[in-house]
Amino acid sequence: MSCFCGFFQDTQSSDFGFIAYNDQPPNENSVSSTHGHSKGVVMIDEDNVVWLLHSTPRFPFSHESNNFYPKNGERNAQIFMCVTLKSTESAEIAQHLKDIKAYKFEEHNPVKLTDSSPVPRARPYNKDLRSAGNSLFKRFVKQTSATRDPKVGDLYVTIADTLNTNLYIQTWRSNPGEPSVTGKNKLVTIMSVDTAAGKWDHGSDHSKWCVSETQDWMCVGDSNREPSQFERPGGALCIKSQPVAEKFREIKKLVKIDTAGATAGAADSDIDCVTESDTGPPPKKPKVHG
Repeated sequence: MSCFCGFFQDTQSSDFGFIAYNDQPPNENSVSSTHGHSKGVVMIDEDNVVWLLHSTPRFPFSHESNNFYPKNGERNAQIFMCVTLKSTESAEIAQHLKDIKAYKFEEHNPVKLTDSSPVPRARPYNKDLRSAGNSLFKRFVKQTSATRDPKVGDLYVTIADTLNTNLYIQTWRSNPGEPSVTGKNKLVTIMSVDTAAGKWDHGSDHSKWCVSETQDWMCVGDSNREPSQFERPGGALCIKSQPVAEKFREIKKLVKIDTAGATAGAADSDIDCVTESDTGPPPKKPKVHG
């Protein structure tokens, strides 16, 4: 199954199903913060399921192949992870979407993406997945914290302590004053990345990812390291891959290790699905190498 072939067809087959989820949907309706800050598309046919996780508000914008990427998504850097799995893994993905309370804004034949459990699982938890090519993935679902305790509600604390490794973390304008030590591992804020496509600083990179210092894990998450996000459900998908992890460790250029227990910055920006929407004044444009 080509990643978006069924999505772009005018008449979709009964063998094909998809769910598009985004807490900043293309219709621009306001979505409750009880939903995860999660964004993605899941597509399934008789043989495979394709899971696309990303950080782009209002994506996919439409079913037209020349108009599916929203203009506002061009303002800042974004990230996408796409993995193909056997269709037998569809119940695991459906369970994940339930547990992160993903906001589903469009679907076709959703019965093909039904989980096996009628209730959410106890959080936090993680589960291993195998891609169709037998690569090892691990999905994480985090806890929520009504008191905004980072030791409970910070997705990256859960990942670091589960994998037992220090993490380098990139999220949208995350507050460098957040505690950087989980009790066992360091959480290192990435302030700048430099890739072949361009260079982005801390204020113009909307992606959410982390890479382990050891063990070769790279993860795409849905949450920022902001106190308001500690209250919300969320999760991540991680791949165990030396080439992928090495590449992401390579592109981090400027990092900041904060003092454990440091006081948060002057403004607790409470970034949510409205104020994070990329629709405000554009930050300084990233430099693009030719």
